Amino acid sequence: MKPILDLSKNNDYRSWVKELKQRYLSARLKASIEANRTLLEYYWRLGRDIADKQYAN
Repeated sequence: MKPILDLSKNNDYRSWVKELKQRYLSARLKASIEANRTLLEYYWRLGRDIADKQYAN
């Protein structure tokens, strides 16, 4: 039976995990920014549509 490797002491592995975490956080931030931008655009248009309807009557 092979001995279990302790990867937590392997510098290459630790660097790789650190990079994965950073890429995940970056992707999550980009997704949040895009979602917020889309919602702001929606609310802006909604407000404009409401104002147009109010002034049309």
